[in-house]
Amino acid sequence: MIDPGPAVECRLPAILRDRHMTQRSVAHHLRVGDQVVSDWCCGRAHPRLASALQVARHLDVPVEEIWALEDGG
Repeated sequence: MIDPGPAVECRLPAILRDRHMTQRSVAHHLRVGDQVVSDWCCGRAHPRLASALQVARHLDVPVEEIWALEDGG
């Protein structure tokens, strides 16, 4: 059996809420579908590194503030 590794915590919904931004605005900025960002926010999927970095740049926060390992790493 393959070890899936530690789980990833997504803080994107809280950051968007604090900034009065929508998932749709992030999707539009990245030129991806609304469902893609929704899946990230709900933990159904995780972005590729390039997309994660683009989200972080768009929100002007470190990528680790948006996505972090649940074990605290």
